[in-house]
Amino acid sequence: MARRLIETVEGPSGLKNQAKVYFDVDWNEYVAVLIHDGKIVKDADAYDDDRQSILDTAQAMVKVPQTPAEPGS
Repeated sequence: MARRLIETVEGPSGLKNQAKVYFDVDWNEYVAVLIHDGKIVKDADAYDDDRQSILDTAQAMVKVPQTPAEPGS
């Protein structure tokens, strides 16, 4: 899987959210990966073939507060 970082989107201060937007050359699509407090949020990736659409999605992703994972999950 060859991904190239396109942009990093920061969330509002205090939420500790960040989204990294990549272009996946193997699948010819964009991927937004949500990161909370330095850790990738499981099952939160978004995929799109349109650059502006995925950047808009990344902006929305970082605005959602994340709840801590349950122990053992």
